[in-house]
Amino acid sequence: MVLDPFSALAVASSVIQFIDFGTKIIDKTLRLCLSTSGSLPEHDELQADSERIKSLMSTVDTDIRTYEPAEMALMEPASSGKTSRINSQLLSLVDHNSRMELNLTTKIQDLKSEIVDVIRRTSFHASDLKKFPEKLSKLTNKSRTITAQTAILSSLYFSNMKQRYDQIQIAETHTFVWIFENKSPGPSLPRIHFAEWLQSQKPDDNIYWISGKPGSGKSTLMKFLHDHGRTRQLLDIWANKKKFYGLDEYEGQPQDMINLIRKLPKSSDIKFCFASRKWNAFMNEFGEDIRDISRVIYLEQLTKNDIQTYVQHEFGREQKFSRLKRQNLKESGNLVDEVVTKAEGVFLWVDLVVKSLIRGLQNADSAATLQKRLADMPSDLNKYFDSMLANVEKVYRVDAAKIYQIMLRTIMEPYLLMFSFLEQTNSEFGTMMDIKPYSLEDSRLMPENMRSRLNARCTDLLLITEDTTADPYWKYKVRFLHRTVRDYMAGKNAQERLAQWISQDKGRFDLDIYICQSLLAQIKPAPDKISQLNLSLVGPLLIQISHFAREIKNTSDDPQVRLLNQLETSLTKYGFTKMILYPERFFIKWANKRKLKLYVSARLKDEPHLAKELASTAYSKADGYKCDSLRNSY
Repeated sequence: MVLDPFSALAVASSVIQFIDFGTKIIDKTLRLCLSTSGSLPEHDELQADSERIKSLMSTVDTDIRTYEPAEMALMEPASSGKTSRINSQLLSLVDHNSRMELNLTTKIQDLKSEIVDVIRRTSFHASDLKKFPEKLSKLTNKSRTITAQTAILSSLYFSNMKQRYDQIQIAETHTFVWIFENKSPGPSLPRIHFAEWLQSQKPDDNIYWISGKPGSGKSTLMKFLHDHGRTRQLLDIWANKKKFYGLDEYEGQPQDMINLIRKLPKSSDIKFCFASRKWNAFMNEFGEDIRDISRVIYLEQLTKNDIQTYVQHEFGREQKFSRLKRQNLKESGNLVDEVVTKAEGVFLWVDLVVKSLIRGLQNADSAATLQKRLADMPSDLNKYFDSMLANVEKVYRVDAAKIYQIMLRTIMEPYLLMFSFLEQTNSEFGTMMDIKPYSLEDSRLMPENMRSRLNARCTDLLLITEDTTADPYWKYKVRFLHRTVRDYMAGKNAQERLAQWISQDKGRFDLDIYICQSLLAQIKPAPDKISQLNLSLVGPLLIQISHFAREIKNTSDDPQVRLLNQLETSLTKYGFTKMILYPERFFIKWANKRKLKLYVSARLKDEPHLAKELASTAYSKADGYKCDSLRNSY
């Protein structure tokens, strides 16, 4: 016994209206970011829809009869069409969650299955009818939950959130496998209990600390654990629906993280694995004298075999080392052993030293010369960095000093092109540059030339990363090889040396002005294709220009009118204003929102008519959101 087909379709239509409210998550999450109340009005609409559907169900004609074949045929296409539309909407939501890595895809798929199951019904039995309002109410609650979860996670999302993960080196094959083996990785070394901890059900056994010297491979190990299938297998034994969190490269104060962990309940439902240096605050809270020794490891004590595997692999890739090994097996073996011993568990030191020794091999150094090269290398990282700076060729020192200072000063990883203008003698080189796209050949050659120049001036201490999907002009970025390199360059000894080198430059070098001018100079000759001028590529440049223009204003009261006017002209010429930043003629509002007060005042003095645009309210929400979303993405 079933409902009459048209009444059933009416019910299905109401369900579909409910689905529309529950699945248009993307637009809602964006509006939630702008909401002053922190909630979505659609939540109330969802509940109202559910109530309306319940009301509809109470008035449905209960004259029950059996469908005829012709009536069934009429219902199927309608039901199929509605299901297809819902399926499309839910697939869109799944795609949104996938792109933003919100990890809600399973919940959305489950909701989809329930919704489709309801809509695809071609008959509603009387017994099912009484349960229908309850089902709709549950679907409403699930939709509201997913809406809220998506909104919260979306607010935490930023486009380069995986950047840190992608930067970490992948562990060498056959290294770090000892962490899963519940045994000692070598003679006189402690047994490792990590696998045991992953499976532990004890409420007070939810913290594991991986400690180690700077450069000992903590981040690489964390990435190894994150990616390794054995981690998930062991966690599934613990409980497959519970969460495992790994923390690496926390930028705040150690005590702040400790206080946060203290606030978390001692629960068997959550596990935290985190890696850090041997900070006193962490030693006092999580060290072996405070907690179970089996829940702490000191990485530099455990990686001797891993380092030996890495060194042998890197040398083994060089034909000249293979030749050296055939000629003098003992000396080549001693070279590997001395690198491993001298490293004292610091992978970063090993990586730098192996690169130096390989350069020696390429120069046809003998075994004795290689041994001398190794003996001259300090085992202390900071002293090794000192020696690397001291070995920079004199002709490159001014450029090298500028490059390191720019790297320390920038607020985002710079494009390689940032350093293309170091030889410019006019401090306003970006402002004076023509707004003219580079040719395709120039776009390819310029970054390639800069790669060679950077390597000559900052050998091994800076890393050039490549985005193979980007236009050649935007293909390369630069970062410090390791956090320890940044820390060293910011230290007193390095700063004194870099300042001395820069003082040898004939002209005055203002760091903030150079960065601002270079950022503008990277936009002006950008590829003449609007599709390539997108938010993820040019957005960081705009954020940094406004930041450093404010810095210049704060130190010298210079409003940078010429530079910012040229920025506006460049963005307008390329059609960029229509794409992401602000409507035509609203640059003054963007500048005001970015707190470029001196610039805004100077523009209003010269162009009083702009005051009307600045005072208008049309910009406040839609265009303000564009700027806010741009800022929050980086």
